[in-house]
Amino acid sequence: MEHALTCNNLKCRRELTDRALVTTCSHIFCLDCSQRTGITGQDHERRMTCPACNCQINLDDAVIANLNPSEEYKTSILGGLSPNVIMECAGRALGFWAYQTSQDICYQQHLYRTLTDKYSSLSFRLEKTVNDANSEIETLQNKITGPIPWCLDVLRLS
Repeated sequence: MEHALTCNNLKCRRELTDRALVTTCSHIFCLDCSQRTGITGQDHERRMTCPACNCQINLDDAVIANLNPSEEYKTSILGGLSPNVIMECAGRALGFWAYQTSQDICYQQHLYRTLTDKYSSLSFRLEKTVNDANSEIETLQNKITGPIPWCLDVLRLS
C-alpha cells in the first residue's frame, strides 16, 4: 500500500489524491488551502510566504502538480531528457517524499504526546471522581445503617 501525501496545513491535513500545490521549499497543500492562503494568487508582483515554514516564495516557486499523471504524460515529460537529468529529478522527488514522511512522523509523534497527556489528565480526573463518589456513598450508607439518632429512640419508647 502506497503512502498518501497529506496537506501540510496543520488545520487541514486532508489526504491528497489528484492535484495539489507543491512549493520549492518541499511543502504540499490541497488546492483549497493554497487558494485560502493566497499562494495561487495571480499577483505576480507580490511575494508570498509558505504557510508551513514562512519561507519567502515567488510565483514560480509554487506549482500545481497532477499527483496521478497518465502514462502518456509520464512518457512525454521524461522524453528527450538525459539519464543524468532524469536521475536528478528522481533524486529530488525521493528527497521530497523522504521529507514529507519525516514531517508526518513528527506530526504523529506530536499527536501521540498530546493524546497521551490528555488521557493521563482524564484518567486522573476519573479516578478522583470515582473516589469522591465512593466516599459520598460510604457516608450515605453510614447514615442509613449507623446508630439511630436519640430523637428516634425517644419516639420508639413512648
